[in-house]
Amino acid sequence: MEIIKRYQIKLDKKDYLRALLTDTAPSDVPLIFSNEGLYINSHRAKRNSDKLIDRYVFEIFKNHIDPSLDDTKKTDESMKKKKMASSPFKYKIIKNESSLRTLSLLHPRAQINISELYKQFSSEINYLCSKSKFSIRAPVKVANSFTLKTSKRSIDIKDYKSIDVDTLDSELYKRSASSFFTYKGKTRLYKIYNSERFIELEKKFSHMWLLDISNCFDSIYSHSISWAAKDKEFIKSHVKSSNQFCQTIDTLMQRTNNNETNGICIGSEFSRIFAEIIFQKIDVDIERLLLEKLNLKHAVDYEIIRYVDDYMIFSKSIEDQQAVYNAVSDSINKYNLYLSSQKLQKYSRPLLTEKSSVVVVLAEILKNFDDNVFESRYENKNKILIPRKIFRKDRLKNSMIDKVKKVCKDESQDYSLASSYLISVFNKRVSSLIYSYERFLNSLKFKEKNGDKTAIKDGKLLLRDLFETLLSLMLFFYSVKPSLSSSNKIAQSIIEIDRFLEISMPEHSPFIRTMLMNDVVRNLAMDNKDSYREGFVTLEKLNILLATNEFSNNYSISSSLLNKLVDKSHSMSYFDIVSILYYCKNNEIYSDIIIKIEEECINKLALSDLSRESEILHLALDLSTCPYISRRLKEIVFRKLYGNSFVDDNNSKPEDERLDAVLSKTYWFVKWSGADLYSLLLRKELNPVY
Repeated sequence: MEIIKRYQIKLDKKDYLRALLTDTAPSDVPLIFSNEGLYINSHRAKRNSDKLIDRYVFEIFKNHIDPSLDDTKKTDESMKKKKMASSPFKYKIIKNESSLRTLSLLHPRAQINISELYKQFSSEINYLCSKSKFSIRAPVKVANSFTLKTSKRSIDIKDYKSIDVDTLDSELYKRSASSFFTYKGKTRLYKIYNSERFIELEKKFSHMWLLDISNCFDSIYSHSISWAAKDKEFIKSHVKSSNQFCQTIDTLMQRTNNNETNGICIGSEFSRIFAEIIFQKIDVDIERLLLEKLNLKHAVDYEIIRYVDDYMIFSKSIEDQQAVYNAVSDSINKYNLYLSSQKLQKYSRPLLTEKSSVVVVLAEILKNFDDNVFESRYENKNKILIPRKIFRKDRLKNSMIDKVKKVCKDESQDYSLASSYLISVFNKRVSSLIYSYERFLNSLKFKEKNGDKTAIKDGKLLLRDLFETLLSLMLFFYSVKPSLSSSNKIAQSIIEIDRFLEISMPEHSPFIRTMLMNDVVRNLAMDNKDSYREGFVTLEKLNILLATNEFSNNYSISSSLLNKLVDKSHSMSYFDIVSILYYCKNNEIYSDIIIKIEEECINKLALSDLSRESEILHLALDLSTCPYISRRLKEIVFRKLYGNSFVDDNNSKPEDERLDAVLSKTYWFVKWSGADLYSLLLRKELNPVY
């Protein structure tokens, strides 16, 4: 357990472009991907100085991202171009054993438009998200500060203290650590089960039902935002902007999704806010219906908790419970939404779900495991973990796995919950061990001073064995139930342990790296049953592979194995391309793979419209700053991005080499050199919105 310090950090409420860092792109992306470069370059484009880099960035924005910056065109013409429809990059990731989840990465122009909507209508959004008594997660105001919790593994507080106007990078930690809006309530639905509120609900109500809406985001009709927003109270309070807001947000949602009115893009925070506005109105309708038709009062006869599109309903009798269920069903039907009867779960006291039961037992198993491998000490109220000797590592690991299997079997659950829960806990144990190392080392030095000549050597071996055990367990539970969130946790632990060993225990680094690479190789060699499906991206595999990127070339995977990720039955996606390029870099053993990737890129760029296609613009922008591609591909990318915009005064030829040199000093979505993957992962944790 780390020493936690808290700092109140002020934010610039006027910086509406901060939404680019938190609200406009999915969180389920490769660990090398972020919107930080887009945010930086958005400010550069607004600044439009005579600096060469600013001029080049401005030209890209003017042509492909923000046409309103083009002062050579009439305002109406440029604004029309700015608001035209775009096609999001849609990709699929693992949802569960039997299905995939489709996410959307919006076109950068659409993301800029969302940021400007926040600037203009943030008060309307907050008002419309304040009406429900049921919602436990909703925006309440534009964030003007946040509490930064720092520990040894967190970002250094100095990164938050000053603003460098010319070097916007210095603000990134600060601005990406908090969402654009401040939110009320719980960050995850499961946290309600461990709350005092849930205990009070069980005292009061004997029945709990869990409701699930079928294909919620895919079923939302964009025009329904107007039905939710245009009530008498809203018009009275916002008479000047109500119609304008409804039209603007409805149109914007359509334009982000290629002019589709049925279904909204999944992944961005903006989409969840869009849905929240609709559900807030539905919640009000449900409460009114139950009171007026059945005289059932909320918080007296029943209670409802809603997290995004998940409903929990509580009541004192089955009759009232059915009435509440019917009211929810009838109210959402008006918005073309329907409850899934197959996923309805009913509970009576004791209100313990199967998942909650699993967590309770897992906590006991973990306590026994901790007692076997750690010695806990407290210093100034902070818990220090000291490794114990593990006599039979395989036996300990197998015993742990067998106990978890039994729990899942007894509760008729698959590995989903157990896997994510255990990986998260083990990730925290890794951090705590590293934090505790100085105390551990001091105790070993004391032993050597008092006659134990091998205390330090033996103690470091204990710690190495414990790292090996924790990583081995994490990788096992990931392999039986892969998920993107679990791969992020494992990537964190891999990078954290590797950096720690390189500095503090370099003699043990080769052992852990070899052990990890053996598992990575096995993981990559496994066939995925969904690999043939169009749009499917094995982000889980890519993230764990990228986490080993700091290992030396001695630990690189073979070219033939990496080819498994390249030779797909369908074309490689943008995420595949940038992730594999990042891993390969200039390593000659992957030269054939780079050639394949470049041909794929050329084909994608050939017949594409950067102003419309999100995937291709993201790809072109990242390739423009990539140092690992050929001159031939770089020239194709430059022509696609700039046309003949930049011409040398002497010979009227594009300034390719000069442009290349300038762009190598900036980045868009992938920072090809100097990126700290561990910091990127931690920043994602700083901002838990939904």
